[in-house]
Amino acid sequence: MIKLIQRILDERKARKREEYLNEWKAKESDLYKKMEYFRELARENESKAWSMYYNDMGGGDAYSAAASSYRSEFRKYEKELEKLGFEPEKYL
Repeated sequence: MIKLIQRILDERKARKREEYLNEWKAKESDLYKKMEYFRELARENESKAWSMYYNDMGGGDAYSAAASSYRSEFRKYEKELEKLGFEPEKYL
């Protein structure tokens, strides 16, 4: 019974978060798209860097540096959205 209630609450929270993010996608579509783009690039380069580190292939530092620059671009756009009222931690 408790698991059922917890699952329902989690689904409701996820739905609210999705609605909130969709609202911001519609409001500030350019800023939001750029933020998501740089977040994805940072994640992709971080995973490539860690893959190279684990496999001793070398070159992981280049991917790590690229991920760091993409992460700073992501944070720049996230801060711009926060100035407009976006709360990334809402409904987590």
